[in-house]
Amino acid sequence: PWDSTSDFLWREMADKRFILVHWDESEVDDLALPLRLEGCLVDTESHDSSRALRLALADPPDAILIFLSRDPARGRELARTLTASSAAAHVPIVFVGGSDQTIQETRHRFPDALYVDADRMCDLLKGLLKIAE
Repeated sequence: PWDSTSDFLWREMADKRFILVHWDESEVDDLALPLRLEGCLVDTESHDSSRALRLALADPPDAILIFLSRDPARGRELARTLTASSAAAHVPIVFVGGSDQTIQETRHRFPDALYVDADRMCDLLKGLLKIAE
C-alpha cells in the first residue's frame, strides 16, 4: 500500500533518467519495468559495455544501476571506466544484488558506490534523488 509520502516521492522520480546494466537480455527489461511504470526513463544495456559508456557520457543520467548477479567483473570494469571519466564521475553508481563475495570484492574497489538488494532498489533511488534536490 502506498501512502501519500511515497506517492509524492514517485512523482518526484518521474522523468528521472537511469541507465540499468544487467548482462542477461532476457531479464533486463523486467528489472527496468518498476522504474518505467513510475515514469522514469530507463536505458538498458545487456550486451555492450561501450554502448552503456557512450550513453552515460553523452547525456549523464541521474544514476547508473549495475547488477552484480551476472558477470560482475564486467560490471566493475564499466564502473571503473565511468569513475575515471570527468564527464560521468559525478553520476552515482548503484551496484544491485550479487553474492556476498561479489559485493565484498566490489566494495573494496568502489567504496563510494551505493549497494542495494534488487527488492530495495526503488527505495534507495527515491532517497538518493531526494537528497540530491
